[in-house]
Amino acid sequence: MQGLGGIIFVILVLGVIPILNDNMVFAEQPITISAESASYESGEKIVISGTVQYVLPGYAVTITVISSNGNLVTVSQVDVNEDKTFEVIITAGGMMSDGTHTVNVQYGDLKSETSFEYNDVTENNNTTMKVMGTELSVEYTIIGGTLLSVTPDLKSKSLVLSIDGVQDGTITLDIPRTVADSILDTGGDDTFIVLVDGEDTRFVEVISATHRTVTVPISAGTTQIEIIGTFVIPEFGSMVMLILVVSIISIIAISSKSRLSIIPKR
Repeated sequence: MQGLGGIIFVILVLGVIPILNDNMVFAEQPITISAESASYESGEKIVISGTVQYVLPGYAVTITVISSNGNLVTVSQVDVNEDKTFEVIITAGGMMSDGTHTVNVQYGDLKSETSFEYNDVTENNNTTMKVMGTELSVEYTIIGGTLLSVTPDLKSKSLVLSIDGVQDGTITLDIPRTVADSILDTGGDDTFIVLVDGEDTRFVEVISATHRTVTVPISAGTTQIEIIGTFVIPEFGSMVMLILVVSIISIIAISSKSRLSIIPKR
């Protein structure tokens, strides 16, 4: 009986070992994700990478970045490499706000997350650009390129920004309502339409009583951004137009007086 008991014990042990091994395998994290650095500043490249334990044919990895204020920053889908790794690179800035950002990853039913800190070092480094043909100007910050000019387009009621896009980044424009605005017929605020090189694009807007602040993503090769509303300042400015009207009236008055002075008296 002792011999039989020993055999049974050995069988049970051999049967338990594969179960333990399976549990150990599934106890491992089936998908991992991490950021290359713990913190980033405006304009820096954020490298987000990870690994999967097994490849799911036909599935891509979805990576979502959530800002510290809860807003969606970006969503990316990337394929898993043959070595079961994946990676995405984004530029710090734009829709991000100071604080901790959460990175979520999903691959089929598998999920994981990580986080990083973001510090907006550009928020006090605004540059001023005059609106062409006017005495007014707008403040802006740009990451990944250069703003060359801001021109009003009366026909489309828009501001046209000439951009030299060098790499992925963002431009934030602080637009006074006296320069451009978008108002509903009922009198409330309406949203702008923003085109990047002629294509409709997502953007972030903050509205105050006097200004509308618009943040637009740009990429390498971006040449033009058009911000369309319901009002844009005339190309020559209201004061110049007023002076022009007064001048015309004065000329007419002087001409009329001159004609009257040369009419012979009867």
